Amino acid sequence: MERAASARFRILEYCCLAVFAAVIGFTALRHEPWADEAQAWLLARDSGIAELWTRLLHYEGTPGLWHTLLSALIQVGLTYGGFNGVSVLAACGAAWVFIRFSPFPLVIRFVTPFTYYLLYQYGVIARSYSLVPILMFLCALFWTKASPLVLTGLLCLVAATGAHALALAVAVWLALAVEGRQSVASAALFAVVLIGFAVSAWPAPDVAFPFRAQLTPERAWGVSAVVLREAFTGETLSSIAAVAISLPFLWRGKGLILFSASGLLLCGVSVGVYWNAWSQGLLFLAWLLAMWVATIRVKLTPLAWAAFAILIPAQCCATFRSVSYDLNNAYSGSKLAAAYLNTYPPSTPMYAIGYPCTAIQPYFDRNVFYNLNGGKRIAYWDWSNRNHSSEVGALLGSRPALVMLGYKAQAEKVAWAKVLAANGYQEVTRFEGHLFWRTHVMEDESFTLYRRSDAIAAHPILSDISMADPASTAQLLSGFYGIESNQWRWTAREFVLRLKTPPKADLSGAVILLHLFIPAAHIERLGPITLAGVVGTHRIAPQTFTTAGEHTFLATIPPEACRTESLTVAFAFDKPVPPSSADPRELAAIVTDAAVTVR
Repeated sequence: MERAASARFRILEYCCLAVFAAVIGFTALRHEPWADEAQAWLLARDSGIAELWTRLLHYEGTPGLWHTLLSALIQVGLTYGGFNGVSVLAACGAAWVFIRFSPFPLVIRFVTPFTYYLLYQYGVIARSYSLVPILMFLCALFWTKASPLVLTGLLCLVAATGAHALALAVAVWLALAVEGRQSVASAALFAVVLIGFAVSAWPAPDVAFPFRAQLTPERAWGVSAVVLREAFTGETLSSIAAVAISLPFLWRGKGLILFSASGLLLCGVSVGVYWNAWSQGLLFLAWLLAMWVATIRVKLTPLAWAAFAILIPAQCCATFRSVSYDLNNAYSGSKLAAAYLNTYPPSTPMYAIGYPCTAIQPYFDRNVFYNLNGGKRIAYWDWSNRNHSSEVGALLGSRPALVMLGYKAQAEKVAWAKVLAANGYQEVTRFEGHLFWRTHVMEDESFTLYRRSDAIAAHPILSDISMADPASTAQLLSGFYGIESNQWRWTAREFVLRLKTPPKADLSGAVILLHLFIPAAHIERLGPITLAGVVGTHRIAPQTFTTAGEHTFLATIPPEACRTESLTVAFAFDKPVPPSSADPRELAAIVTDAAVTVR
């Protein structure tokens, strides 16, 4: 009976992990990496390990474990399309260690992996912090089992992921030392490694964001309050309550030193060095680690249960909101912007303004902006004060034909729009994206393309295109296959096209028409098929097709979405026929023509 019960629990654990993997994997497939994700990829792709650790990390302000891992994976064939799979695998590993080995009751083990930081912020988003949960949970697993050198080795890896993670690693090491779980040899190893990491990440003299410590009581109070709030529930009183009622349990289970040291050092780095939203989840991980260590020694008390009952629903709500947003909206406008730029000849001079333009670069095998890095092939953003690309004088001195403006705030966009308009540039199109934080949009990552008014367009843009016309290829940005039977084209599940905005559409709105054909074999195999779309930030209402044959997809676009020279329309079916040995393509539907007219 005991063995049968154990087998049933093991099946439940596998099912929980499978659900976690499905949610995080599907979300990551739809996620558009933003500039910080892209920057690490470009550094790994376009630089050598020696150059990375001896020069470039001084401009990034972080040790380079993440970049080194990416560099190794790129060498063996990892593409940017599979980039987020690295963070997904790390998150799945962390989830499995927590589900299978943590000492918590079943409900806590099964629900905690779905909290915001573990699933979304450190899972879907591919950044260096993605490695911290799995490393921290391994530390918890080996807390009383492994040798001091093994534990120190894990903490060295934690420290190599970032400045805040380094502070967390120091706190955990000190807690282990207090318990007598460290040695002189491990202390020497840890000190040497930390010094090496600090030297590699120490800001260069010409870095564009020089370090200025702001050690004031007001800043210490304000930053610490934000870190505490955002690490737990996103609301101050409930975060304080949850942490406060867990403290007696942590004290009894000898986890309080671990959590207190982590909180002090993480807030200290945030106050004295720098802080951002992304690092705040490390305090939540420190709390989980402390609760794990305490639960090894003491049974969970009602107050400890109450702390989980406050934190887990709030975090899971943030997970649901973030996943829902990412599935239905553009996290970054970079993917569509890159597809649009790809329709221009490679020799077209393009100028980039703003760090967000970094997110466009990985979609190309070269640096597409001639003003970055002196026109060299390397495409990562130069964080030194030698980079003058976002200065008005540099732009006007070269008078490029095309200018891509990447911005994080509307005020930034408005200021540049005035400069560009005053110097003879016209807006061509926009690609909007928004970074979502927990329950709300935190900042933009949007792009606007401008063309010099006397520059010749690379190709005419039409409001009505036929798939039978080879000239239409220029307006098919992605997801379309070649012309077949001189009449139509297959599409993949996701496909993007652009159409010229008809006159007066900015006053009355527009109607988009897509004529398509769905084979009977697709309906028989897949059942009803739903097609949805987005124009800028405007979501097109989905339409479901339950029968085979010819169909017309019709969507209305409001006037405010029609204030650009052309409309970039991204479509997506909910399910395609996957590739097979008979046909290696992903096939969704047949499209014959597309058009946009005034409503």
